[in-house]
Amino acid sequence: MRRVYLGAAIAVAAVAVLAIVFASQSSQPRSNNTVLIDTGKSGCIAHLNQFNCTLVLSSTQGAMKASQISSVRVNDTVAQTFITPLPNGSLSVEADIKITTIGGGALNDISVVAPLSKGQVAVSFSDGTALSAILQAQFVE
Repeated sequence: MRRVYLGAAIAVAAVAVLAIVFASQSSQPRSNNTVLIDTGKSGCIAHLNQFNCTLVLSSTQGAMKASQISSVRVNDTVAQTFITPLPNGSLSVEADIKITTIGGGALNDISVVAPLSKGQVAVSFSDGTALSAILQAQFVE
């Protein structure tokens, strides 16, 4: 009788572990291994209260379509996106977010406030996969 209870307890524990593993995997997007960010042609610019990142995305599986992109986040903020197909089958994605400008000091001198120097960009695709990169940012006055 004890063997039956022990076997049932092991089966219940195994099912619970599998449920936890599958639940944690489904909440994390899979990495997209077929889309690449051209970091040489991608980057971010901080100007006044705007932070704009331009991404050039290409696929190892042929031409890309704007409908493949479901959302873009910049520095953990959902970005307004503008997607332009390029002649070579790549996509140019402009992702814009608002940033806070800080004024103060003598004559509203903001030079003491360090500008953003990097953009953490995460692209979510319609197939449930995702891709992210850290891009260098330029500060433009």
